[in-house]
Amino acid sequence: MQAAALLLLVLRAITSIEAAEDDVNPDDNEEDFAALCALAALANLQTTVPSIDTSGLGAYDNLQQLKLTLSSKEWKNLFNKASDTNAPPKQPPEEFQTDPTWQKQWPIWAAAAEALDGDGKEAAVLAEAGLENAPDELRTMARQALIPISAQAEPLRERLSEVQRQNKDTTTATVAKALNKAGYGQDKATGAEYDSADAFNGGVGGNTQTACKAGGDRAKATTVAATIVCLCHKKTGGRDGANACGRLIIHQSDAGANIASAAPDFGDIMATCIAQPPKPLTARYLDNAVANIVSKLRFKTPNAYLGKFKSTGCTGSNNEGLCVEYTALTAATLQKFYDILWVKEVSNVAESLKRAEKEVAESTLLSTWLKASENEGNSVAQKLIQ
Repeated sequence: MQAAALLLLVLRAITSIEAAEDDVNPDDNEEDFAALCALAALANLQTTVPSIDTSGLGAYDNLQQLKLTLSSKEWKNLFNKASDTNAPPKQPPEEFQTDPTWQKQWPIWAAAAEALDGDGKEAAVLAEAGLENAPDELRTMARQALIPISAQAEPLRERLSEVQRQNKDTTTATVAKALNKAGYGQDKATGAEYDSADAFNGGVGGNTQTACKAGGDRAKATTVAATIVCLCHKKTGGRDGANACGRLIIHQSDAGANIASAAPDFGDIMATCIAQPPKPLTARYLDNAVANIVSKLRFKTPNAYLGKFKSTGCTGSNNEGLCVEYTALTAATLQKFYDILWVKEVSNVAESLKRAEKEVAESTLLSTWLKASENEGNSVAQKLIQ
């Protein structure tokens, strides 16, 4: 998605007018605010993330329990509980401890033995397979038939376990924390709210023009909230712009000389934000939201701007600009846009969700195959009798 967004930026850089010649007027930043609103609505979002299907792991375990139940007494004795741990030995017999197959399979075999510990457990497993009254000869034949089934299922189990480990990093909490960091600069899953000390990197600085810069060593407007304040705030006196983000915004207070007291004004601005992210949240929504912002960047060498810019800088005055300056961002340095905090956090969440969506599909397929292996194992007795 980044490559496509960068291409869009290049095309816009080539075809767009470099600077706006007229003053900032009401509604000039309305479309920019709508695009930012789609991102601001992600703050404190309690969503769900794709859940993988691990039912195949249980199916594989059941297959191993059936195979162990049908094994000889001598084999079962290898897993007798150790007196000091009251559990099967953690290591195979000494003569097999350097054997890679035994090292790999021992935890699986031991887990099957532990699962079968208890009155009636083995009988229930045999009944499920239709072998509860089977003679020893049939049980031996059934166990032999299970060996290739189990061998074919093993790589499926390994892959499903790997998918499960990979998926643990994408949780509701980690997604919420990343989105709140992007929105407000606050690294927490719930309760994020506007605070200029967090929204602006290192605080707002001495004046609006200093605060409303992103990119470069002096970047301050690195969150979605800070970007909204820079494009939409109102200050009293002089030639300060008002209602640039829409005439429906009722500014009941001003943001202060250096927008340090913008919290109430931010609330007034956000009162008109009606964006509703999908639940569950999707990577497509995030990608589209970022791409929409990218498409609205305006270029005037040597910088790029979001919001109306006329001259001098993003001072908040209607004869200069209500905007964010992306310092030194040009067609040749477009990748740096993705280094900005909010862009990076949102893009990372999108990539995580893409991986999770793929993992869900893969885990469903793997679990389907493993459950088919379990069913095949439970039906070997009937096939042998026929």
